Amino acid sequence: MPYLIYSGQGPLYIGDYNASTGQIENEVAVGCGNRTLKLALSRETNEIKESCSGQRLTLLEYETSKAANVTLEMQQFDEDMLAMALYGTAATIAGASVVGEALPTMVADGFFHTKHPKISAVAVKDSDSPVNTLVLDTDYKIDSADHGRIKILSLGTYVQPFKIDYTYAARTNIKPFSASGSVKALRFDGVSTTDGQKVRVLLPRISFSPTSEFGFLSEEAATLSLEGKLLIADVSASDPVLGAFGNIELL
Repeated sequence: MPYLIYSGQGPLYIGDYNASTGQIENEVAVGCGNRTLKLALSRETNEIKESCSGQRLTLLEYETSKAANVTLEMQQFDEDMLAMALYGTAATIAGASVVGEALPTMVADGFFHTKHPKISAVAVKDSDSPVNTLVLDTDYKIDSADHGRIKILSLGTYVQPFKIDYTYAARTNIKPFSASGSVKALRFDGVSTTDGQKVRVLLPRISFSPTSEFGFLSEEAATLSLEGKLLIADVSASDPVLGAFGNIELL
């Protein structure tokens, strides 16, 4: 095997480890805008000091634990990866219609966001009897239909609270901390851009922690950072390839 000067690139896949078969199931690509994939190993030890010399020199060092942490930084990701980083699940909310959603007490030039975004067929009414309908672009305007943002232009002689009817389209919804921790398998099909050396990395069980931060507002492309602890996989002792913490193959 020649010496390596390694600068890796390549696709990443995430899936589920099946301990019964030793296979990775439900593998999906995580996007190609990945910045880094790092594996950090650590070990803890204790020492026994000798007592004969009077200098308390180290007589023996013995290992007490091993640990490995994985860090993945992405600048391209799907809703499922974002949901996992936020300890949530990505759910599709189907489109429907809303009748009579009440607005809080409004002031002229004030804004209101409807409960659902991506709105259309909007009608704003007051609470008078008989009911009066506010005039679009005179009494209110739809400031952003995609965000469900309404601006009240004039209160006129209308009776509050205002109520809004609208139709909304389907979208993906993520609720942070609505799911427990996620244990996933991570596979990297790498190639070194320096010499073309190919590698295949499999880490079968990673307990991912929620992302420490995510920049929803920034001047640069946001980076989604995932960190996790490598867990022991239940691997057959006779398996010549996959170890308890995974395997790294030089192809």
